[in-house]
Amino acid sequence: MRVSARKKTIILTISVLLCFLLGLSVVWSAITASVTISSTGQISSSSIITAKSGSPTDVQAAINTVHSMGGGTVYIPAGTWDWDTFTQVAPNSYSATVLIYGGVSLIGAGIGQTILKQTQSVPATRAQFDMLAVDGRNGFQTQIAGISFQGYTGYTNETAESCGVDMDGATDYRITNCSFDSFTNMAINAENVGSGVNRGVIDHNVFSNSYKENTPPSGGWMWGYGVIVWDVTCTHWSNFATILGQYAGASDIAYIENNHFTQMRHAVDESQNGYYVFRFNTVTNEIPENFGSIDVHGVNGGRGCEAYNNTIIATPGYNGAQAVWLRGGWDTVFNNTFVNCSSGVSLYFESAGDGHTGYNTTNDEFYDAVWDTYIWGNTMIGGGTVFSDNSGGVYTQNVDYFLYARQSYTPYTYPNPLTLQPIP
Repeated sequence: MRVSARKKTIILTISVLLCFLLGLSVVWSAITASVTISSTGQISSSSIITAKSGSPTDVQAAINTVHSMGGGTVYIPAGTWDWDTFTQVAPNSYSATVLIYGGVSLIGAGIGQTILKQTQSVPATRAQFDMLAVDGRNGFQTQIAGISFQGYTGYTNETAESCGVDMDGATDYRITNCSFDSFTNMAINAENVGSGVNRGVIDHNVFSNSYKENTPPSGGWMWGYGVIVWDVTCTHWSNFATILGQYAGASDIAYIENNHFTQMRHAVDESQNGYYVFRFNTVTNEIPENFGSIDVHGVNGGRGCEAYNNTIIATPGYNGAQAVWLRGGWDTVFNNTFVNCSSGVSLYFESAGDGHTGYNTTNDEFYDAVWDTYIWGNTMIGGGTVFSDNSGGVYTQNVDYFLYARQSYTPYTYPNPLTLQPIP
């Protein structure tokens, strides 16, 4: 019986992945057929440069030129380009090899054609390495498309942390039709640590192997995220109930849709006031202890998430194979399909010992715990329970969480309007 179930899972996984990759090919063919965009006042379509090569030095030089001309597009030619972690050409204190300014888009020749490859382990003198960083605090849009980001796979330094793209305070950014493989910290970091907005869409990408399995005595605990969302400066969501699902005026949110994730500790996570909408994604995990493909932190927690119409496929027998792991925030989780997961939606309680839980209206912050969370319409195939409260009696049904549809809730427009903009 187990062999039969596993075969079904493998067949389902392969079928989903083939359909997804076929969809990417069609989408990429369509967007590469159009190389002009109408000016919106944010991105200049007149400044177009093809980098001399795909080396970090040549790409940064092209970005600097386009930025000095008021914005536009940099194309990276096809090829496999080494991005040496010991060389930092970004002209500021970012931990990135290359820095993109808001208003500059970076476009490759397509997945598997333009490959940016991390060739060495992050040195011990550098706590974090980002292949690209985007400083969007000037308020202009940035698009990244058609690039394969390849992390280093031969780590011996357990503290090394690598990242594909670090978004900082960017406005209406879009990352699409890219692949991200083998980043030990996160593939994409959507953050706002200074001024700026931190709003955009991540769509039609392939994420794989964003985890690092520690050696003893840590054992099998793993690190790594596909996308992590956080915002330490967010102080303007006190009208949360009125904008849920609509986001009129919201400026700190990541939309993650139509992506494929495989071999992740967390496909998506959030911390420190982060918020995301995760929908129409497929996640396949064959690693133990992934502790929630869809995750919301409790301590230093996220504001919540909306996760719906996703398919989460796990491997039977792994106790850590939770599909959705909610430790904090105001969450809305519905119409997801779970396959061979030990649990579908799991509630947990984490206390930082500060005496606060829920939402603090004085500081406009969330603390530690799940609250006003709605869960409905999810399906489990061949796994464990579709819902479980593992808070140890801290949470109360129909007070902290509700197992029916959220009243008057309408999901945000699908597809996200940002995905309808042509790629330059």
